Amino acid sequence: MLSGKISVLHRFKLGVFFVFLLFCSGVRILAQAGPDTATVTGAVRDASNLAVPQATVVLINTARGVRRETTTNDTGSFVFPNVPIGRYELESHKDGFQTKRVTGIQLQVGQVATVDMTMQVGALSTVVSVSGEQATALDTESNVIGTVVNSQQVQQLPLNGRDFLQLALTASGSSAVTGGSNVYSSQIGHPDRAVVINGNPPTTTGYTIDGIATRGQRLGESALNLSIAAIDQFKVQQGFFLPDQGPDPGLINVTTHGGTNGFHGQAFEFLRNDAMDARSFFSAEPETLKRNQFGGALGGPIKKDRIWFYGFYEGLRQVSACSANAYTPTEA
Repeated sequence: MLSGKISVLHRFKLGVFFVFLLFCSGVRILAQAGPDTATVTGAVRDASNLAVPQATVVLINTARGVRRETTTNDTGSFVFPNVPIGRYELESHKDGFQTKRVTGIQLQVGQVATVDMTMQVGALSTVVSVSGEQATALDTESNVIGTVVNSQQVQQLPLNGRDFLQLALTASGSSAVTGGSNVYSSQIGHPDRAVVINGNPPTTTGYTIDGIATRGQRLGESALNLSIAAIDQFKVQQGFFLPDQGPDPGLINVTTHGGTNGFHGQAFEFLRNDAMDARSFFSAEPETLKRNQFGGALGGPIKKDRIWFYGFYEGLRQVSACSANAYTPTEA
């Protein structure tokens, strides 16, 4: 009888993200939002439900203090494409009208948020505020069907090995890769780095991180397994996508954390051992297992309202044992 195998695994993930945002006044771009951003659109009207043209509309990122400005057209409509996800305020100004402000607008990845604003006649210095939850309409301008896994779910849901792709399985129509066929088994990637969406072959699932495709060299796998500390939110998307999002019928769309005007971070360690494990059938005692996943993250400003950073480190140390049994005949 032969037994006793000990393996030691060391692995780490390290990343630093720098965000540089440049906004040029007087330049207006009308385009479809990228896969890692959102779009804010809407219309400004008066109390009689008539369009208010040439009104100034300002979109403000409350965490970074970044402002984007545009004006309404002849029908009172406005649009802010390619808006980084996060929490925002929206203001509209025009002489002869009270300033209208919508607060608490939470943008999610791939969302097209419609925020209509009604301005009342009065002094420009008078500000009327409403909550974004009351003013944001349903997404009626996108044909994408999907489920967003938000920051709270990413941080709090239990994950074996801290693999974020397990969270994609919480979306309807998603399942893990099981089994294989002669057609795909020779080329399919690692099963823990692939997700099946709506019953399609795993080779047809696309993966993007901050809008960048991250397909592995083998079909159907994500080339990167980011630390949970780096992920803000992601979306499991199904539908007919525009060309910038690829030809796949399913997409795992990940956005990472970014720095803000305030410093924020985290430190963590997750421990798994054999203290409460049962022994396997052929083992005399529970097999050794010591897994430590630890690290931290920090983000903040380099130059307030202009440049931010966010960095993370995650390490894995694992010592494990398994029993292997074989019959060895005697010399006789």
